[in-house]
Parts: sequence; structure tokens; C-alpha cells
Amino acid sequence: MAGTQRTKQDGISTTKTVSAASGTARRVSLTIQSTRDATTLVRLTDSVPSGHSLVDPAHGPEQADQPTYSDGRIVVERTLRPGETVTLGYLLTGGSGTLPDATIECVTEFDTSPEPIREPVVLWERADGSTVPLGLSLPDAR
Repeated sequence: MAGTQRTKQDGISTTKTVSAASGTARRVSLTIQSTRDATTLVRLTDSVPSGHSLVDPAHGPEQADQPTYSDGRIVVERTLRPGETVTLGYLLTGGSGTLPDATIECVTEFDTSPEPIREPVVLWERADGSTVPLGLSLPDAR
């Protein structure tokens, strides 16, 4: 199932694009963009529905013994400067249904100078609330 989903809140927009990869895998791309006038900390979550698994980014979907994550969600925290856009990509295996929209959970504007810039954080959050760091990267602005 391929498609595009868009979400916008408080000057932060996300675009989630899903496309076919190999076998039952689907490639998911999350683009986060700020149209705000100030540097902003954004917390974004993307749930992985039942029947799907996130493939460990350090492995490919073809490896039989790859670590996978299911029954949880991806949590991204990223500082965005005004006008900045970043993209995160990952692979899902499993079901063929529509995936849920990504959710912008928190938008916090920094009001200090100089602007504090935090390193991006990408975590897997299990249903019990425990987290595991993921090897997904958010590149510098484009």
C-alpha cells in the first residue's frame, strides 16, 4: 500500500510517505518541516500497528535473523530552526493495510538566546513505556 499522509500543527508540518520496498517490506519516509519564526523543539510519534514490525535500521529486510520491533511506536525529538526541513526513513514488514498518521505531540518554542540546539533523538517506545534507542538518523537541514 503506497500513499501520503499530511499533518500540520502550530507551524510544524509532517508528511508521511509509504512506498513498496522488497517482499512484504514497505519504506516509510517522515518529513518534518518548520514554518515558525523561532527555533522549536518538536516531539513526533509514529505508531506501528499490530501485525507490522519495524526492521532494525542496522539490518536489511532480507536478513532472516534481523532484530525487529513491534507493538509500539517511533518517537522523534528534533530541534528545528525556522524554515528547516528534515527527513527520517525506515522499513516496516508485515500487513498491507493503511498505516496511521504520524502525530505531532509537542511543539516547544525556545525563547532564550543563543538558541539551545539539541541532538536529534530517535527511540522505539514499547507498549509498556520502556524505550530503546534506534539507529535511525535525521540528517542536517536541506
